[in-house]
Amino acid sequence: MTGVAYEIMREERGDTPVVAISLQDAQLVLEFVNTRSIVGSPEHLQDAESMKGWLRANRLIREDDLVTPADVAYAEEVRAALVALLLDHVERRGHGVEEAEQRLARAAVLHPVAPRIGVDSGQWIPLQGGVAGFFGTILAAAATAGSNGSWKRLKACKNRACYLGFLDKTKNSSAMYCSSSCSSQMASRAYRIRQAQARAAEGNAMTP
Repeated sequence: MTGVAYEIMREERGDTPVVAISLQDAQLVLEFVNTRSIVGSPEHLQDAESMKGWLRANRLIREDDLVTPADVAYAEEVRAALVALLLDHVERRGHGVEEAEQRLARAAVLHPVAPRIGVDSGQWIPLQGGVAGFFGTILAAAATAGSNGSWKRLKACKNRACYLGFLDKTKNSSAMYCSSSCSSQMASRAYRIRQAQARAAEGNAMTP
């Protein structure tokens, strides 16, 4: 299957919304996790208005679809769970992973998708419309990325001041930072910490 993506083109087949595919699953996941305020970028889940603006700008919902404060809170939970998993692809500490997996599993039950098979391709179609359909789409995108081998290459920058979601394009999937700038920042920070620890050790050694 080609998976899900997120330029919406709706047809009416009874009460079931139909979503067509145009962007790759990995990119959709990254677009969503990077709705956070990162390095001066705006927070797109600040309130119902900003969330609707982001969804509409990316053609993820229709103009008349309603976005509520409850939708915003729920989107933040789903986003945080995805960020936790992407961060573990870098840190591999297991911190918060189980909780994130359980949260996404519960969300998947609430926002089901169904396969739609054609002669040339297949895709997953949300069984709900509006914002609920978007949640189904983003979860299906993450699952499809997991099944096609790209999931482990989706990472959150190890620089805690950043946490930008990025696609690791290195041959051995060893990237830990989204950019050389973040890598340099973390290297400088680690150096300062080592220097401070060394000075503290010297001071303790000189204390009678």
